[in-house]
Amino acid sequence: MEDVVNMEKSKLEEATKRITFLSRKLDDLENRSRRSNLRVVNLPEKVENPDAVAFLEKWLCETLGRSIFPTPHIIERAHRLPGRQNTNRPRVMIMKFLNFQDVVRVMRAARQKGRVMYGDQEIKFFPDLSAEVLRQRRRFDDIKQCLRSLNLRYGIVYPAKLRVTVNGQTREFEDPSDAEKFLQGIQNTVAVTQWSPTFVQDLLPAAQKTALLYHLSYLCLANFPNLERNIRSRAVETQLLFGSSDATMLKCILTSENLVQSLFPMLTKAVEKNKPILAVKFLAKAQVWIKEIITEVDRIVEKYDLHNKDVASSTSDVVKEKIETDKKITQQDHEMKQTENTLNDLKSKLQKATEELAELERKINSKNQEIQDFAQSITKTSKGLGIFAAVVPFIGLIVKSIYDAVHDPENVARMKALEAELNNLIADKTALKQKQWQLELQIIDWQMKFAKANFDRNSIPDPIYLNEVQSSLSKIQAILIQLKNFWENVGQMLKYLEQKTFVGEDLIEDLVELKDEFLESIKAAEEAWSSFGAGCKKASVIFKIQAKDAYKFLEVSPSSLSKEQWQTEWPCGETEKGIKDGKDRGSVQKEVEESEGHIFKGEEKGDGEEKWVSSRVREKVEVLCGPVFPRPLRLPMGDKREYGEGG
Repeated sequence: MEDVVNMEKSKLEEATKRITFLSRKLDDLENRSRRSNLRVVNLPEKVENPDAVAFLEKWLCETLGRSIFPTPHIIERAHRLPGRQNTNRPRVMIMKFLNFQDVVRVMRAARQKGRVMYGDQEIKFFPDLSAEVLRQRRRFDDIKQCLRSLNLRYGIVYPAKLRVTVNGQTREFEDPSDAEKFLQGIQNTVAVTQWSPTFVQDLLPAAQKTALLYHLSYLCLANFPNLERNIRSRAVETQLLFGSSDATMLKCILTSENLVQSLFPMLTKAVEKNKPILAVKFLAKAQVWIKEIITEVDRIVEKYDLHNKDVASSTSDVVKEKIETDKKITQQDHEMKQTENTLNDLKSKLQKATEELAELERKINSKNQEIQDFAQSITKTSKGLGIFAAVVPFIGLIVKSIYDAVHDPENVARMKALEAELNNLIADKTALKQKQWQLELQIIDWQMKFAKANFDRNSIPDPIYLNEVQSSLSKIQAILIQLKNFWENVGQMLKYLEQKTFVGEDLIEDLVELKDEFLESIKAAEEAWSSFGAGCKKASVIFKIQAKDAYKFLEVSPSSLSKEQWQTEWPCGETEKGIKDGKDRGSVQKEVEESEGHIFKGEEKGDGEEKWVSSRVREKVEVLCGPVFPRPLRLPMGDKREYGEGG
């Protein structure tokens, strides 16, 4: 009888294996029959009417580019999945290609493009898979969510394998439990990296460097009142934000200490004495504390994001102001050049008119002499005119007397001709005198215009230092982004700690039987929170290192500083050579260089001894030396379209 039972069991096992094999084979055949299908998700309803095939063939070429298809692509069929039409979530559309390679080309082109849009809807493409494969893939949903929160690259390999890439190494998992163990190790590594001395050390100069960059920018904005007010507002906002960050970090420390030193010990005692109701109350209180700090951290992340946008807006204002100022300077210089050219042209004309006037004066004198000589020649025959010709210069009355005394027609004609020539010269002289006077008036008018243009040009502030402001604000943006990433990491850490804290919550129902497991989970959570609190204490100095009077410079407007005071703060010497040579640099510029990681070796004296710049510099070197804000390692998030996951 026993042999019969064993034989039947053997047959059953063999039949079970056979059924499993055939089921997998059937599922594989089903997926192979679907391999030329493609699912389109989020495509609005009714846009394909009346011919879905024609619409999709045309739309794919317009959206992804005709060049992705070396030969004309053919869609055999296309239809929506059955179900009710919902305007909020369109039904999935399935299209069947004649050529499987066209499916691959569409998936690759969509992945390369990044976002495929139809109107304001983002369209996604997925391969058409069987229900069994989709069920197996959904087992990894929770793990994929954690991988996304850690910014780790992942994908699903056919039929249902999770592929994870960490630090260039790739692992594949068929069983979700194996993936969970691997994820646990990754989270512990992230926790260690988050609070490593190097990570915190990189962030140490944040508050002080930001204050120094604001100080440098503020000094550069003398004579730019609008930008000065703008930067003052941004500096105050940053100072308040760092104060809020300090308070939030302190709240993280206190919450961690309260959990480790008070709540977890009481929770442990409640569990040890088999009091599940009391344990539930303690867990509820812990949940309230943790939710509050997570909300606070999320709020800080949002503040950094908004403030970074405000600083970016201020940077744009600086760039716009520089462009407008350069444009004003160019226009004013052009106007001054035109005014100067006009003035020089008028002066040249005046000089020419003066020379012509002198020449006319010479001609008039010559003509007078000619008339006088002619009068003397004709008075030799007229005794009555001799005395007048010898004594009185020729004027109109004398000429008239000559006309009355001279009866020779030829002499009369000659005298009239000389008189006409003299009158013409006098008329030209009068016209030229008028012209000279007009030119002098115009010169005075244009000299006033040139003086006004010169005054307007000198009233335009020099934008030479606006590039420094733009550079400083860009560095401040980089610092704010780094700090935002820091707080995002803190938020991820808190969510991990929340999961760690309540991982054994369901065990309370069977507290008697699962007491040891629950106590073990509490101990693990206590260790994690203790590590988090120690890390917060290390990181708390990030926002406290700034000097007490770091923003005292905001009390004085840079426009009110004398040249000597301004040069004390900024590099002395306004020439580019002086700036490039680095001579006589002011205190703020030195501090900025120190905060950027410059190593000060001092000046060598005759006896070879080194002298530090000051005790203040020496202290800063000990804290600030080394590279500041290295680029964070942020791996791309997993893309469901890479390996294809059903919609």
